[in-house]
Amino acid sequence: MGLGRRMFLVSDDDALQHVAIARYDTLRHGDERIRELAGRKVRDVLVLFECTNRRPTKVVYVECGYLQFDKKGRVGRAVEWDKLCAAVELVGAATEEPYTTGVINARHRFLRRQFDHKYHWEPSAAILEQIGKSLFR
Repeated sequence: MGLGRRMFLVSDDDALQHVAIARYDTLRHGDERIRELAGRKVRDVLVLFECTNRRPTKVVYVECGYLQFDKKGRVGRAVEWDKLCAAVELVGAATEEPYTTGVINARHRFLRRQFDHKYHWEPSAAILEQIGKSLFR
């Protein structure tokens, strides 16, 4: 048994486009561009799954986010940096010492909502079905 991962870009009409993980990594590092997506914010889906005999058997994790492309078709580094900073702030808030005055420190909850609202989206049943068909043909 092992783990595999697959990346998809989701078009405006909810069609999936498989992207090789190596290509996705080069996109995220700004080393590659997709000219057709220049200046657009595109939904993406990362799927982590268990494999037996090199065949997917079970989906373990699904993460839905956005890729913001700059005017040259590269993933915007400023947006990725902002996302990273927000994630670090979220982790820091979750590990803060609680207030001793009896007031509940809910800062991490509000930061989590803000992070999810800005950087995540929920897939529809149709998108999840397409992912399942792609993995388990």
